[in-house]
Amino acid sequence: MQTNNGEFRGEEPAPVSTAATIDGNGDLPQSEILPYIPQTQQQRSGFLVDFLYIRGQLGGTDHLDLIMLGSKQYGVLLAQLPVRVREQLNDFSILKRVIRDQNAGQSPSGAIRALESLLVEHFKRHEKLKAAYAIFSPQNRSIRFATTAHASIFLFRQEHRQMYRLLSDDGGFSAASMDEYDYRTHPSTLLPGAPSEAVRLEQHDLILMVSDGFLTLKNTWGESLGMGRLKAFLDEHGHMQPGPFLRKLQSEIEAFTMGEPIQQDVTVVAVKNMLANDEGVYDDDAVDLDSRFLTLDEEAELWQISQEYPDLRLRELLQKVDTRFQRLGPDRIRFYLKNDHPHWLNGTARPPIPPRRFEGLKSHFHQKLVEAFPIRQLLYRKYEFRGNTDAIARALEHYQNGHFQESLIEFVKVRKAIVENESVYCFFGNLYLLLNMTIKARQEYMRALRLNPRCVHAYLALAYIALLHKDYEGAIHYLSTAIRLDSHLKLYERFLHHMLTALDKQNGHKEWIA
Repeated sequence: MQTNNGEFRGEEPAPVSTAATIDGNGDLPQSEILPYIPQTQQQRSGFLVDFLYIRGQLGGTDHLDLIMLGSKQYGVLLAQLPVRVREQLNDFSILKRVIRDQNAGQSPSGAIRALESLLVEHFKRHEKLKAAYAIFSPQNRSIRFATTAHASIFLFRQEHRQMYRLLSDDGGFSAASMDEYDYRTHPSTLLPGAPSEAVRLEQHDLILMVSDGFLTLKNTWGESLGMGRLKAFLDEHGHMQPGPFLRKLQSEIEAFTMGEPIQQDVTVVAVKNMLANDEGVYDDDAVDLDSRFLTLDEEAELWQISQEYPDLRLRELLQKVDTRFQRLGPDRIRFYLKNDHPHWLNGTARPPIPPRRFEGLKSHFHQKLVEAFPIRQLLYRKYEFRGNTDAIARALEHYQNGHFQESLIEFVKVRKAIVENESVYCFFGNLYLLLNMTIKARQEYMRALRLNPRCVHAYLALAYIALLHKDYEGAIHYLSTAIRLDSHLKLYERFLHHMLTALDKQNGHKEWIA
């Protein structure tokens, strides 16, 4: 973990950031670091701001910038730039100038469209820009913003413990329409002013601008971080100020990924409004949050009802939903229904649907097969490592006492000191399998087979993993291979015969027995 040493690039010099951290392969280039607003200036304005950046293995795509718009407001741009654009863009200040040209940066949607036009004209990039741009106005206790696909702004209202997605209509330019513009002239004279969203903020509101890499973070089970986990984290820690909040969030990310490589850049900007509700004057264009936006729970409820009644017209659908949805009006409900739906509480693309009876019977059949597999003979063995260090001894003690999570944490720290061989790979495969981390376990067993294609332990474990994933043909293949290599596997031979018979009765796959 490294401390951000970026310099202020706004209207006046400022101290370096001590709260924002970079955890990755090295310092960000100077042009990519969000300038830090002095704490005294933040406290005077009532808006506290900080950010977190974690560089991914495929990183260098997130661009984060702060644009000072006079002394009383500032804009924050979070964009995911194509790799080729970053390689060709030597001077990142051009992005700041493009935004300033949009009526002094006052139109977030116009600024994003101008950036899209820049990509087409100068870099011949015809894909939609992934970006969020927000203007924070402490004097008006408001936020004006625009977002496109895969860039998100969330608002957590501490008083009601509710989380909102701040969505805007991202109907940006098509490639064809952008080709018509000559970017050498001022973009402000070329790009139509699209309406941006503006909402009023209440005291202790926490705004998060997050890149796509944050929500798509995956752990060793292959699960995405998702909005459900973010909401649970906000429920517990949303009262904190941005600096401590982001440090806690970084610890949460590290615990979630458990050392798994982070592929995409992860960027989170946190802004907290500390102004009392009777301070300042609201922006005339800003609206109350609930009059324009649904909570995350309400979005999930609306989406589920729309799935239950897919053939209903909007007016008929509105009769099915709770009266609280009526506050938004038909046009806004239509807007929510046409938008991509986020990953809900279980991290999947849609709420779970109860299984049908036939699927339940299959699950019961599958469960019986899994329970019958003689896995204990593979997993519960006593292991020793030559040249044990104290750290390895602690890890083994956790393992032998059944504390597999603690064992894995300790082993990850010292694995580089352990000589790799097929037994080591099988041990770690067992450890991951005991933690139900089947993807990681399979990788370890496959490594063992690359070293020794006759490793019976690896074949048997792979058969069990295939069975867990209902890959019956794969399970039969791995079991058959292991039995051919070792004629003493009578227990597994009996299980294979039992499984073939059961599958024959269940599905009539007689060709498997041949």
